[in-house]
Amino acid sequence: MRGLKQPVALLGLLWLFSLSSCGLERIVYLQQPNFVTISAVDKSFTFRKTLENDEYEFRGFELYYKLQTGDETTEDAIEDFNTLGSKGFFRVSSDTDRSTNIDKPLIEVPFKDGTEFDIVVNFSLIPDPVVSTPDETTVPDVNMRRGVAYTSGPDIYYFEHFDYSWLLGDAINLSDADISTAVWADIEAEIPVFLVLYVLSYGKKDLVIDVYSEPLYLGKIEIIF
Repeated sequence: MRGLKQPVALLGLLWLFSLSSCGLERIVYLQQPNFVTISAVDKSFTFRKTLENDEYEFRGFELYYKLQTGDETTEDAIEDFNTLGSKGFFRVSSDTDRSTNIDKPLIEVPFKDGTEFDIVVNFSLIPDPVVSTPDETTVPDVNMRRGVAYTSGPDIYYFEHFDYSWLLGDAINLSDADISTAVWADIEAEIPVFLVLYVLSYGKKDLVIDVYSEPLYLGKIEIIF
């Protein structure tokens, strides 16, 4: 299974238990990463894991994407994690994710890493767009997948490539959860569509509850399926 083992300090556990015993609710706030750049030519986004991304709860980063037509208004000011889904955004998955086992975070950072580095999200590499860092031994590369289905069924593919030509076009269909009828019409007409991307810091509150930073808008790129 993908992922780095992250030690949990005994002192931290005792601290969590002491808060629970006192009946106090802990409010967890995670810092966003920093935006660095977007390249329309390379079809890539770059953001930076900073020294402030070092909270006890912090575990790494999650990416959310939306495919849209050139006529649609871009949602570039979303400030809350829960709003992403209602605005048509989907989680970027990895090639190791399964419908019964979603491995979070997508981009795992070693516990209390204490360094800063750039992370590149590259959509020019077909059929496997990749999340990469300068030091693969610290944060391994991740092959990205689209989340195309979230209902059970014996013949449903849950995760697919970001490439129309992969397996003679079977990787993208109108029935996919992340494809609107307008986007499908442009794909069929060989009109470029756009990919909009957000990144969030991800962590665990009390070791079990998912917590997120405010979403950080990374931009949009033209993509041809």
